[in-house]
Amino acid sequence: MAEVRATFEHVEKMTQQHGWFQNQLWVIESALNGRWAYWWAILLNRTIGELPDWKIPRLEFSSHCYENSPLATNRVDLSQSEHGQEMLQSVGSPAEAKKHILKVFERAMRNGNYLRDLIDWWLFAFGSPRITQKPKLHEEAAIAMYSDFELHRLIGNPADWGSVLGLEFTGGNKGTAWFPTPMCLAEMMTQMTFGGQDCRCKSVNDCCVGTGVFMLVASNHSLNLSCCDIDPLMVSLCEFAGWLYIPWLVYGNKQFIKEFREDRPAESEPEAIEVERKENQEPELAYVDKKNPNQGLLFEMV
Repeated sequence: MAEVRATFEHVEKMTQQHGWFQNQLWVIESALNGRWAYWWAILLNRTIGELPDWKIPRLEFSSHCYENSPLATNRVDLSQSEHGQEMLQSVGSPAEAKKHILKVFERAMRNGNYLRDLIDWWLFAFGSPRITQKPKLHEEAAIAMYSDFELHRLIGNPADWGSVLGLEFTGGNKGTAWFPTPMCLAEMMTQMTFGGQDCRCKSVNDCCVGTGVFMLVASNHSLNLSCCDIDPLMVSLCEFAGWLYIPWLVYGNKQFIKEFREDRPAESEPEAIEVERKENQEPELAYVDKKNPNQGLLFEMV
């Protein structure tokens, strides 16, 4: 039987709305790893200066070692439903996920679109406050992203997928000034920093975040994360990882960070960051200092 794929007209109609994939992302991730469900529970049950005594759902991030990837231990039991069994079977291994993502992105980039176009297209689908206009993709690229890309493969195999895409599609571009930090090194440094205590309220900032590998491993310990990078592509790849694995980095964290600031002793307050903003404008999740475009994009810092 011939493969049935959506037409470009159908894709354009279905993807017009900002955040059109957001609810689906929440459902898929909450079923596989449980972090979006956990974050919603924290937001609904917290008080200023105090969090419910619920541990962060731990994710084991793969180093692309081509072994089976363990899902979060507190995920919903999908084995009891036919649809759930199909989802678990289709997640596959990190090796299969890597083969899939490279195949689909390579096909999507054949007609002139760049990696950042494709990632920002998905950020628009997730509802990123930073990407409010849908990037224009070639017809084949849009169809590939909408019909062929199986996002649940990445969600079910937690890893620094931004580094996989970056190495494959920007490896020869010296302008990125980027080299991926090995996952094992990030894990070691994080363990040395956090130890075994409850660090959910401790602030973590990565001032040269790249694809977000340190944010990934730190998300097993802290809900108070921030980061920045001079390269907009790196910020997009990091935010992409945030939507897949770190809800508290990309959604609903503005009020959360404000509460951390209000509850912290005055003597420990950081110096303010001066950036160009309109009068009475609230801080955004990410922003650019237009007077200094080389500054890059910043996630809100504590």
